[in-house]
Amino acid sequence: MKNVLHVVLLLLCSTMLIQSAWAQNNVKVTGRVTDEANQPLPGVNVVVSGTTNGTITDFDGNYSLSAPQGSEISFSFIGYVAQTQNVGNGGTVNVSLQPESK
Repeated sequence: MKNVLHVVLLLLCSTMLIQSAWAQNNVKVTGRVTDEANQPLPGVNVVVSGTTNGTITDFDGNYSLSAPQGSEISFSFIGYVAQTQNVGNGGTVNVSLQPESK
């Protein structure tokens, strides 16, 4: 019985270690997206690169999302050059999009 208990505890600890290794540390990222005149851009697509996790900026150009630590988020809006930024450890990531040249 003692050996069975040891095996069960070993399996339980192994499972917990594997789960924590697979879990990604998500961080909260917020910010504001503006144009070249520092005016807010509502409706900008803000997406964690390589995923479908994203949001759009509000009327004041603000956004908020959760992303894996160290990942990149991309900002795109019709008529403007797309931009990608690293989220690092989270926090504030403000972006100024530039118009596409014609």
